[in-house]
Amino acid sequence: MWWWVSIGQRDAPIRPLMLLCLALNSLGGIGARPALAAMMPKGGVGGQWENHGQPSGSLDAGVFLPRSLSSGRSDAWFLSMREVKDTLRATVRIGYDGRVHKTFRGPKADERFATEVRVLQFLEAAGCPFVPRLLENHPEELRIITTACGSRVEHLDSERTQELFAELETYGVRHDDADIRNVTYRQTDGRFCVIDFEFATILSDSNNTASE
Repeated sequence: MWWWVSIGQRDAPIRPLMLLCLALNSLGGIGARPALAAMMPKGGVGGQWENHGQPSGSLDAGVFLPRSLSSGRSDAWFLSMREVKDTLRATVRIGYDGRVHKTFRGPKADERFATEVRVLQFLEAAGCPFVPRLLENHPEELRIITTACGSRVEHLDSERTQELFAELETYGVRHDDADIRNVTYRQTDGRFCVIDFEFATILSDSNNTASE
C-alpha cells in the first residue's frame, strides 16, 4: 500500500512517531488508532485529515491525507512516492494515484518550469493525444503534476523516433530534445508518447520572432 502524507513544518517533532503509527495502522496493529487520535489536535495534524479507503471518520487501515495537500502548501512532505528520475535538472516521482510529480531544479529552473507549463497547455488546447496532460502547476515550488504516459522505452529505432517527434510538430511544437529518453509507451492504446517539454519551442512563437 502506498502512503502519501503531508505534515506541516510545525509538526516536525512528531514525524517519527507519526510514521510509526501509520505503519502499525496499515497492518491493523493494536493501539495504532488511539495513538493516531492522540496526536491529532482539533482539525488534525498540520490541518484537517481526509480518509481515502475507509468510511469518513474511521481510523482503520487506509490512506489518510490532510486537506492541506490540495491547497499547494510548500511544506507538503511526501512519503513512499516512487522515484523514477533524479537528475541535476529535475526529480520525477509517481504518486499512489498514478499522477506524475515533477520538480524542477538547477540552472534556469524557473524558465524551464514556465516553458513546460506553457507547452503542455498549448498541446492540450491543440488536442495532441500522445503527451501528458497538465493537472496542476505550483510556481512557488517549481512543481507540476501531470497524467502518466506509460513507461519509458528502452529501444526504438531512429527512424520511428524521428517520425514521432515530427508528428509532434504537426501540433505546433518542436521538442528540441528529441531523444529516446523522452519517449514512453502507453500500453492502454499501444501508443508511443512524448514527455519532458522544458526545452520545447512553440513554433508560432519562433515564427513570430523570426519575422520581427
